Amino acid sequence: MYGLGLLEGLTLTTTGLLLVERDEVQKSAKQHKAIYDANLEVGKTSLLIAQAPTGIKYETASQHQIPIVHISWLRDSIQANRMLLMAEYALEKVYKPSQLYSKLHQRVTEFSEFELDRIMESRVDDYLELFDACTFHLVGFTTETRGLLLELIRIGMGTVYYDWDPERVSHLIVSPAIEHLDKNLVHQLKSVQTGHPTLNCVSAEWVIESLRQDSVQPVEDFPCTLVVPNDTPATDPSFPAPDFGCVQYPNTSNEIDAKPLFKPESAFLFLCVNTNQSHIQKCIHRLEAIPGVQAFAINHQDASNLSFLQFGFLTHVVICNGASVSSAIVEGLESSVHTYHSESQSKARLHFISDLWLCCCLSEGKLFSRRSHELFVLESHSNETFGTSFRSILAAPLPLDCFRKVSASISVYVGVDRVVILQLLELVGAKVTKKLSRRNTHLICLNPFGMKYEKAKEWNIPVVNAQWIMQSISQQRLVDPTLPAFHILDDESSRFPALETPSSDDKSNAFSQD
Repeated sequence: MYGLGLLEGLTLTTTGLLLVERDEVQKSAKQHKAIYDANLEVGKTSLLIAQAPTGIKYETASQHQIPIVHISWLRDSIQANRMLLMAEYALEKVYKPSQLYSKLHQRVTEFSEFELDRIMESRVDDYLELFDACTFHLVGFTTETRGLLLELIRIGMGTVYYDWDPERVSHLIVSPAIEHLDKNLVHQLKSVQTGHPTLNCVSAEWVIESLRQDSVQPVEDFPCTLVVPNDTPATDPSFPAPDFGCVQYPNTSNEIDAKPLFKPESAFLFLCVNTNQSHIQKCIHRLEAIPGVQAFAINHQDASNLSFLQFGFLTHVVICNGASVSSAIVEGLESSVHTYHSESQSKARLHFISDLWLCCCLSEGKLFSRRSHELFVLESHSNETFGTSFRSILAAPLPLDCFRKVSASISVYVGVDRVVILQLLELVGAKVTKKLSRRNTHLICLNPFGMKYEKAKEWNIPVVNAQWIMQSISQQRLVDPTLPAFHILDDESSRFPALETPSSDDKSNAFSQD
């Protein structure tokens, strides 16, 4: 019997997704009777599934009121067997938590680095007896922000309960994105708050203002209302998901049995322009420090001379900045890995990764999802002479001479965005400082607030967003920081836009570039 498909009538396209996610969308569209088109066509395309609010497809869809949703809309709709409300999965809503966390983290960081020292200078003791009668529990913060808040609470002589105990906790410090917490947890906290009228539910700003004023501020001036949220998608995939719920007391360093980032049998092949690049040698050194891991580098132009059958043991191929690899080489390496593991009756898949992703993972000691940032993915490039090839989004060989005199500091960017900026600046050859001083040449800033931003304006230090780095890399020169594209806008500036706008010759097929 004929029946309407779940997605019948929709024409879908995607942008910014990993290849496996794009395949998922294509298969889901076919299964549920929708039409998948790699190109965005105004008047025909009815829905854009995007990873981040950037790119030509995103801008075109926004201009023509084409709905734009996160891929979680598709997954949740299929699971629910009905088309869910697209507004709940709009990218602006998905990305809202990271904006809130960004502002809070910057407020706490700036207060700790600048104002707290000034407050403590006039005191004999290195603590303030503000919170000595207060007991705290923190809910919904990322590890880094939570650590800063705990330090401030300890300076104020407060007591922190890592295990949730409503009978003993006097102040519940709640994250700024409380509406994105697990619904069951919010129900639980709301019930506890109702049953314990003496429990104060406040925002993190209360801690900061109390320390700034050297007196405990009225909690009613810093409320944090617990509202049970509707079903919403996950938080911004480019920001680390906070550890919601009760915070367990951390293990001591002796109790932690840290797992290595990569398995002992992992083997990395770096395809690069210069095998002696410092960041490549640093990556190889760090990888080989992991027991059982192999890593070596060759010039990408020599990849065609490889005897693929000898490289079946590879687990990762690292395509470095400035390098490219043809689809024939990709297929040859994948085939050799498949043959190698078929003979040993084991399962394995060859991973093609960017050097930027690997640098970020090794610097932080954690594996980032390759979809957590748009600069982690590899892009395909086609021409009539060489056919299809794959390369890093950072197409220019790094470092660049123009960055050698750059001394930059970073403000407001947090999570994976901050890690990416730090690694980018290191790759291009710039110097990065934790604190801002008159000696800095640039401040890389997301939003126009914070002590660093104010000082940069006072000292006439150019303040730019991440676009400035990317465009300077693309043009291989330091572009004018006063251009409007690099101005800091409140919650409007894109984090990492495309490296360059396609030329008029490329625009005919630009929409098919995911």
